[in-house]
Amino acid sequence: MTNGDLIPPSPHPASLNGQANRLTRFAALVVLALIVIWVGYWGVSKYLYHRALTAETTISFVGLVADISDVALHPLDDRVAVHATARLLDRTTNRRVSEAGIHNSMCAAFLASDMIQIDAGRVFRVTFHLQAADGSELGNAIVGVDGGNCAVHMLDGQQLYTMPEPLNGWILKSWMLDQLLPLGGDRTLELTCVPRVDSDPALLDFDLDFACRVVFADWPIGVPEDGIGRDWTHVKITARTGPAGTWFSFGRYLYETYEIGDPRCAGEQV
Repeated sequence: MTNGDLIPPSPHPASLNGQANRLTRFAALVVLALIVIWVGYWGVSKYLYHRALTAETTISFVGLVADISDVALHPLDDRVAVHATARLLDRTTNRRVSEAGIHNSMCAAFLASDMIQIDAGRVFRVTFHLQAADGSELGNAIVGVDGGNCAVHMLDGQQLYTMPEPLNGWILKSWMLDQLLPLGGDRTLELTCVPRVDSDPALLDFDLDFACRVVFADWPIGVPEDGIGRDWTHVKITARTGPAGTWFSFGRYLYETYEIGDPRCAGEQV
């Protein structure tokens, strides 16, 4: 038996070169296809982006671009709260601009646009439902408007629900649903207002009836209205000044409780 019986014959050099060439051509075609796909995706994306920039629904502010949709007005007498969806198309903003500054600038650009056909002086709050370019949710931006000027109001890192005149020195800080009453009995939803950090309003000047109307004209984000089956029967509006929240609290309070349908808190949603 010879070694030739145990070792298969080597392939011809020309056959090896052919296989290598075919693999090389296949790899090149794959790379070329990926390049074409990427260029096509980039080109379509840039086309849609620039088309969006020329649309009448876009606004520009501090290096950002947003597409605005679903604009809804919530009237209260001659005042208006506005809700809108803002899809951020471009986020190449200066990192030195704060989140509140971005939202204030977005609000100002929106009010200066042709998308809202009312005097900015009538608007007392703009709430944006924020979305990324792909449509994913980014949360909400709540921007108070006073005299046509936009200003986010914060407390403990949270953006707060602002009030129109004559309560523009106050903000809605918290809510609490009474859980101690028996099932099927009266249940009270308490909403607590406190002065803005840049304001010192008089407690006795707080208009409780008007505050209740504000709430029902533009229900606050995060406060349960339908999610709990709306099984509460009363709304309690509380205005508070001074320190509170601890066992030795000595803040001053003013409050009123309204039954659902109370004419003092008139509104279609009551």
